[in-house]
Amino acid sequence: MIGRLVNWIRTRLSRSRSRPSNVFDLTYHCAYQVFPRMSLGMPGNFEKWRLEASRPAAMFYVFACSVSGHNPDPETAEGFIWHSGQLGNGLDYVVLEYPRPDPVTTTAEEMAAFPTLAKGSDSKLSPYYSVLIGHLSDTTESSDRQVYVLGQSPVADVTTLRRVTLAGHYNLGPGPKPTLDSLLASLLAVEGRKVQGGVILNEAMMSPADKKLTEELQSWSKAELEERMRTPDNA
Repeated sequence: MIGRLVNWIRTRLSRSRSRPSNVFDLTYHCAYQVFPRMSLGMPGNFEKWRLEASRPAAMFYVFACSVSGHNPDPETAEGFIWHSGQLGNGLDYVVLEYPRPDPVTTTAEEMAAFPTLAKGSDSKLSPYYSVLIGHLSDTTESSDRQVYVLGQSPVADVTTLRRVTLAGHYNLGPGPKPTLDSLLASLLAVEGRKVQGGVILNEAMMSPADKKLTEELQSWSKAELEERMRTPDNA
C-alpha cells in the first residue's frame, strides 16, 4: 500500500504544472487539518508512511492539495521540508517545514494604536512549522503524541506557538524565532507554557488533553493574560 501511495504522489507531482492559487492558504490547511488528522488520528498509518515514504513532506503537500482542490506543483513541493530526530528530553520529533511566507508588516506600536487590526487576521497568518513530539513508536490511543504549530502573529517579527488537537487548537503565546533550532529548543520547555486562547472546532473529538487545556485557559485572570502577551519569546 505504501509503495502505491508513493508512486501516486510521484505521478501527481510529475504530471501537474499548475500552481495553487494561494500556497499559504494551503499551508494553513495542512498545519491545522491534514498534519494533525494524520499524525494524531491515524498514528499507525502515519508511522508507516513517514518511515517508508522517500519524500514524506511531498506526501503531505499532495494530500493537502487533494483535499483542498488544488493541483500539486513540483516547484512548490520543494518548499515543504521534513526533519526528524530526538529532543534532549528523549522524545522523538518530526517537523514539517513550510514555504516561508511573506512577512507581516504591522508593528507593535501600530497594533497598540489600532487594536482592530488584529480582528480577522488569524486566518491570514501562515505557519512556519508543524511539529509532532512524543514516543512515536507508541501508536496506541494512550500515546503521548502532541502536535504544535509555530506560525506568524499579527505583529511583525513575533511568532505564535499553538498546540493543535483533533478537537481544536490553543494559543500558547509568543513563540521562538522561526528557525528549526529555536523551535526545537522551545519544545523542551513547552509543558511550562500556559494556554492564552483557544478554539474548539469539534466537541465530539475532545480528549482529556483538551479538557485540561480548556480548564487551564479558564484559570487565567485578565491581568495575567495582558502581561503574558506583552512578553515575546523571540530571544
